[in-house]
Amino acid sequence: MTAPGRKDELVFLPLGGVGEIGMNLGLYGYGPPRNRTWATIAVNGHGVVAVPPSADLAASFGDAPPARVLVNLASPHVLEAVAAWRDAGFTGRVWGCLADAVSGRAFPLGAIELGIRPLDPDVVLASLARHASPGARVMTVGDDVDAFVSLRQALARQGMSVSMAWNTKQAADLLPVVRPEVLVLDLDLFEQDGAGFVARLAACDPAPTLVLIVGNNNPTPAFAAVLTDPAHDSRAISLHTLLRRMAAARVPVRSDRMTVALEANRSGPGRDA
Repeated sequence: MTAPGRKDELVFLPLGGVGEIGMNLGLYGYGPPRNRTWATIAVNGHGVVAVPPSADLAASFGDAPPARVLVNLASPHVLEAVAAWRDAGFTGRVWGCLADAVSGRAFPLGAIELGIRPLDPDVVLASLARHASPGARVMTVGDDVDAFVSLRQALARQGMSVSMAWNTKQAADLLPVVRPEVLVLDLDLFEQDGAGFVARLAACDPAPTLVLIVGNNNPTPAFAAVLTDPAHDSRAISLHTLLRRMAAARVPVRSDRMTVALEANRSGPGRDA
């Protein structure tokens, strides 16, 4: 790692606030807080770069995009960042998680895609082209009857098997029965414990691809609350275990780079090196 200049900070990031990773991963960075460079670490032979979930991240990938991108849904603005990456033409696979570096634990989720309101079945189908094929089991969770019935019809025309739930209670009952490969979730249901339902998905093996329909509500506070709810403790794993799983996952892009957007550069109880 290049030695920092006099005006730069050299920091070792121990376990800090929600979204940060550190101590157990040996994460080092240098540079001013608003323009910090993070040292690369290795997990199962893959370089791991921790970055803030910024909208312009896709442009920095250049001609060598990472094979794996992991985003923390409990970090502010991460959904906007993922949407910006897709709009910029990034087609790589994005995995989701809920991560809390204070405890060093995470709830692993599957691949993440986004939809917007009003719900457009064609947009959802386009996003699923990377993940689903005819015969795939799909579950939708949302109470907009007209929109989700239209989506079911569009998915059925592609040969997919679709189960529908109108609220998260029905979805929780259907989850072990359907074992969906794809789950389409309306984020405006979060007043009905939608975040707790997402945490349940951490116990699914394999985890379904999660299509999040972005609505009017901000889901970040609900996701952050799940991380401190002891009711979900049994579904949590360590951050390092999560990264090892990602490193072992088979992806269509040949690359030894893995990018982790976990708000690693936010200020917190770090320790200067």
